This record gives sequence, C-alpha cells and structure tokens, in this order.
Amino acid sequence: MTQEIMHPELPDGFGAFVYPPALGILAVPVGLLPTWAIAKYSLDGINILLLLITALLTLALICQHAKTSLKLDKLWFGIGIGCFMTGVTGTLHLTQTSLFAITGCLGALYFAKQQRPIIATLFIIIASTKPQLALLPLTYLFLQWGSWRLLGYAILGVSITNLAFLLQGGDSNPWRLLQDTSTTYAQLKPNLDMIWGLRGLLNLTSVLAILSFATLGLLILIGVTISYRRQPSAMGEIYKLLLPLTLTTVCMPNHHYDYVLFFPLITTLVILPWRSIGWLLPGVILIFRPDSWAALHAQIVFGHVNRPAIDGLMPIIGSTGALYLLIVMLMILSKPVRFSH
Repeated sequence: MTQEIMHPELPDGFGAFVYPPALGILAVPVGLLPTWAIAKYSLDGINILLLLITALLTLALICQHAKTSLKLDKLWFGIGIGCFMTGVTGTLHLTQTSLFAITGCLGALYFAKQQRPIIATLFIIIASTKPQLALLPLTYLFLQWGSWRLLGYAILGVSITNLAFLLQGGDSNPWRLLQDTSTTYAQLKPNLDMIWGLRGLLNLTSVLAILSFATLGLLILIGVTISYRRQPSAMGEIYKLLLPLTLTTVCMPNHHYDYVLFFPLITTLVILPWRSIGWLLPGVILIFRPDSWAALHAQIVFGHVNRPAIDGLMPIIGSTGALYLLIVMLMILSKPVRFSH
C-alpha cells in the first residue's frame, strides 16, 4: 500500500519492489508486530545489527585472506568511513534489505572457506532474499571454494525456505515474476543506465536486457576466476573477493542504496599502498555519495535542489563510478599488490 502511494506511476498489480518468498523470514515476523511504528523501528534495529555483522565479516575475510598481520585500527577506521557512504545511509534511512544481501554473501564466503557448510547455507538463505545482489557473489563462492556438499545444502535450504512461504500463497511462475520485476525497474528508473542503454541499442525487452547483462557478468566472473585461480599475492585474493560485489553493481539491477556492496572495498582502501588508492579514488568518490554529487550539480545549475535532476543524475554518477572501479580491479588483478602496514 505504501509503495502504491509513493509510486502511482506503476501499472495496476505491480509492486514497487518484487522480492522472492524467502523474504518471509523477515516479513512474516515483522508483519505480526502490532503497529507500523514498532515494525519500522524493529527493521531499523535489524539493519543496524546486520551492519555490525557485515563489518565483522569484512574484517574476518580480509584477515582470512591477508595471511599476514594487519593493523586492525586501520581496518576499523575504514569501516567507520564506509558507514558514511550512500549505500549504508540510504539502506538505513529507507529501511531497505540490501544489508541482508551483503551480510549473507560475506557470511557464506567466510564460512565456506572455513569448511562450515551448514552455517554457510544459512547465510546463503539470508542472501537469497535479494537474489539480484547475491547471484554473482555466490557464483564466485561455488567457483572458488564450493563443494558438492555445500551446493546440495544450499539448493535444499533455499528451496525449502522459498517453498514454505510460497505454499502460503503467491505466484509460482518465476518467468512472470521476472517480467513484473523488470517492468517495475523500468518504471522506477534505478541505476540501470548501462542495461537500458544496451536495451535501446539492441532493441531488447526489459527482461532480455537484464538477462543479457547478468549473463555478461557471469561470463566475466567465470573468466576471471579461471584465469586467476591462484593469486601470487594476498591482496590479489582480496581483490578477487571484491570483484563479484563490484561486478554486481555494474551488471545487475540496483538502486543507490544497493551500493552498500562497496562497503568491503571502502574498508580495504586503508590498507592499500597510495598508488593503488590513487587509481581507485575517482571511482570511490563517485560511488561513495552519488546523491550528494547529484544534489551539488542541481544546486549549481538550477540554484536550488532540483529533485528530478538529482534522480536523473544519481544513476549516471553511480554506474560510471562502478564501471570505473570494475575496470581498475581487473587491471590490478593482473599484477601483484602489496599491503600497506
């Protein structure tokens, strides 16, 4: 109902956001709360908790891959900086579920390497609540560390979770849901400049444009994983870990608050040599707060904060920064990188 009021431009029958049945693990308990205010504050509390877990998992993954001693005070400083990025503040302010996706992905990656398949599966189920953000990171997980046992657990766990909620009611046709989702994204115009550019160039439908970019992302990820199976440096391994998160922001449908996927990258910056930071910095500036850059531009051009201008510029600024970071990461992966202690 709230989304119908906020987005009257959507066709009848379309929700502003289409989620898989697995979101019921959050929606059902929250929906049983007595008032909207209690539900809202409960979701805020859950998101703050997930942000803390994301920070801890980021630290754990960096230390797990570093294979050398790192100054944790630097990493905590990086986490503090990351908390100010649009992806984090937007998720908290709008009570979005992007933190579920990144928490699930990071947790699955960490515990998969720890050979804890059951715990990894639980995190995969959490990540599946926002599959467009989880697809590439979880694909990397199975390409890099996955086992048949973990794959079996993951398929079983995600299937049972979704089926349990789907049996309570809902559309069981995934193709129709994909069509509805693509139509919704087309109406709302999120960070899809590259996808819609391809759509216009090749005269594709919304569904085919999204599927084409998703396939491209999978092919890039598979190619990088095979080409750089074993990195000569610990930092190279961390960049392989960050790559699928960055690739997701380029190839999958997302909004500005989904840039919370860059949280581990912002944290990692503080342990990189200045030369690497210099290469990454232009992209980091663009994705850190694309809303602020868009508002500044609107203020300069129009003399006041022009909302349509901001909404139009945010996807351009954000997607440009994401694409730049992806290219730089691919370049960095071809050369060993040392830590800055």
